Amino acid sequence: MSGRYTVVIPTLNRRETLLRVLRAVAAQDAPDLLESVIVVDDHSTDGTFEAVGELDLGVPLQVMKSRNRGPSSRNTGFQAARGEYILMLDDDCEPAPNLLREHHRRRRGVDFPHCVRGMVTWPLDVPETPFMRFIDRYYQCGIEDLVGKDEVGFRGFMSGNLSIHRELLLAHGGFDTGFVYGFADTDLGLRLARGGVRILYAPDAVAYHHRSPTLAGYCDRQERMARGAVIFARKHPEHLDVVGLDRLPGTRSLRGIAKAVLVNRLTKPGLAAIASAFDRLGLTRLSAAIYFQILAHHYHAGLRRALADGG
Repeated sequence: MSGRYTVVIPTLNRRETLLRVLRAVAAQDAPDLLESVIVVDDHSTDGTFEAVGELDLGVPLQVMKSRNRGPSSRNTGFQAARGEYILMLDDDCEPAPNLLREHHRRRRGVDFPHCVRGMVTWPLDVPETPFMRFIDRYYQCGIEDLVGKDEVGFRGFMSGNLSIHRELLLAHGGFDTGFVYGFADTDLGLRLARGGVRILYAPDAVAYHHRSPTLAGYCDRQERMARGAVIFARKHPEHLDVVGLDRLPGTRSLRGIAKAVLVNRLTKPGLAAIASAFDRLGLTRLSAAIYFQILAHHYHAGLRRALADGG
């Protein structure tokens, strides 16, 4: 249907948060733009498939079993979508009431191939920790790189809140099934950019991320992300800089040794406390520098393991 959207949401074991997201999708203030909703269940074990199947949103809703695992599970929904546009949402990203309208407004009058990326931030009623502020600024949404921009490069492709013409997405193959965790978005963004697709930024198209990340959890995430980074680097060797493989310190280099001494299981809690204190004092650059070093240490450790596992 012309000008209408199919919302595609992949999910894995987030039943209650997903139901909240779905209700917010059904409550959009531009219902004429919503063609249907597709949930792709990536082998959940918490009753997600059954709960969604029993839900009555008042809009067409389909729940499907994924044929793939990881980011490419979305492809199942892309194939089944019937709207002219696909709006990708994560299962823990609750759309603001005007999200669909803002996506559509941003593409109005645009006559070149494009997708529209929105903003993802924390819910207004969730207390924000210093680490959450850091993640919001540099990692989750990369706010630091978005200020004053109307468009972003391929690194800014973010499937947690992004819309694109369905045929354009399918023409570029959707998500690569080789990625299990990390850098699948970057890979698809790069392939779209090579095809002349531009990523427009819509700061008023907001989705609220229902998660409270901790430093420990993000360190684990960094190590898992590294495996996707190596897959990306092998697929796109001309872009080693994107995943940091052009500057990976050796374990025996002075830089590598210094970082291993600085960041370890015993020192990390103390460093985190210092970073939080700096943040409360308004010394956000010093706070960020500490967080960057901790996360980089874990990311580099993950890269080395992934490289060793892959030969």
